[in-house]
Amino acid sequence: MREILPWLHHRVARDGACGLVTVIGTRGSAPREPGAAMAIDIAGAVVGGVSGGCVEADAHARAMRALSTGIAERVGYGPGGELGGISLTCGGQVEILVERVDESTFPGLAALHEAVAAGGPATVAVTIEPGAQEPGHRLGQRCTIAGGRQYGVALRDDMFTMDFAPVPRMLILGSTPHVAAMAEMGRFLGFAVTVCDQRPVFTTQARFPGAHEVVVARPAAYLDAEIRRGRVDDRTVVLVMTHADGVDVDVLERALAGDQPLGFVGALGSSATASQRRAELRRRGVGEAALEMLVSPVGLGAAGRLPQEVAVSIAAQLVATGHAKAGGAERVLGPTGAMVLQG
Repeated sequence: MREILPWLHHRVARDGACGLVTVIGTRGSAPREPGAAMAIDIAGAVVGGVSGGCVEADAHARAMRALSTGIAERVGYGPGGELGGISLTCGGQVEILVERVDESTFPGLAALHEAVAAGGPATVAVTIEPGAQEPGHRLGQRCTIAGGRQYGVALRDDMFTMDFAPVPRMLILGSTPHVAAMAEMGRFLGFAVTVCDQRPVFTTQARFPGAHEVVVARPAAYLDAEIRRGRVDDRTVVLVMTHADGVDVDVLERALAGDQPLGFVGALGSSATASQRRAELRRRGVGEAALEMLVSPVGLGAAGRLPQEVAVSIAAQLVATGHAKAGGAERVLGPTGAMVLQG
């Protein structure tokens, strides 16, 4: 939902209404997770998606109908063409909510858009009444998500909720071509990317167009300041790519020895370099439990050395690590038997 929210807000403000299709439940191998969404304007233009492509056409037609009638509906799709000859080739099941979005059905849309755009936490909830021939009643409001809670969804008691946590940060320490490629990849993955290095001639926005922020400062001092300001959390990714041993170890010491656990701490380099760094970190008093957090050499071990190849390797590891963590999330069955995730 996050990626289509600006478009949805703009179209509702411009045209007065928009169609919205949201995945509210899945079971088995489904192409998109709960919370995935597709918006359709009054001209039929579309943004986003709710499947791998197998149900988009039917969902689009239903959204256009909802735009006209104002009647929301819940629709389930499964393997074997159970609904209208439409089959999910992945073998799973998907349940969607199709609705008309306007000022009356989604009075909090502007506030939600403002909160998410500002980087703050927000929650949107949809009251769903099975079988009711009337628009779904959607309520959006700004709220605080306690404990740095990650983006999550839930479907219980005819209420579907989505939490929008602030965009997770990626702090890349260094100013090399590998950093430039990683900044582009980090932005692509949805992180708010900061590049930091102490050499001003190399640390410019022009060299790192993928970064949202470029900071000229000593990397270890910058990371320490961000930790003290509470601007990192357990979703923050720290990548040490300065390629200068003394600087690297200083940053890693600060990243691993702090009271605030980080989401991922990785360092570029060879296996021999990684071993030497660990030895120096032990000498500086970093404990074994903290050292277990360090991923070095970072990346999935791809043989490529080009900056783009290294960035893809690191990105793949981040995605794999993220899914491994998400695998521990509680899974429950919604009222219709659709499986949903609890953040």
